[in-house]
Amino acid sequence: MGSLATFKATYLNSTVLPRPARHQLAGPISAIEQQVANGATVAVAVNNVSNKRTTRIVCAAQAQSSPFQAYIAADFVNLDAA
Repeated sequence: MGSLATFKATYLNSTVLPRPARHQLAGPISAIEQQVANGATVAVAVNNVSNKRTTRIVCAAQAQSSPFQAYIAADFVNLDAA
């Protein structure tokens, strides 16, 4: 995936995820965007935001996606560009 904008367009701004999963996933994405706005790189921001709670949210979003999107978690972890 690579790009934060592509991730948002693919998973948050589409109907791939049900609304509750999109709202949950929007929290970590917002935290990443805030850190990037403050000067961090996307990869560093993802590492700073990633924790057990974030991992549960991302994995739950992957499980709830329809049709099943097998790469949501991997795409999240591999974000490296704005």
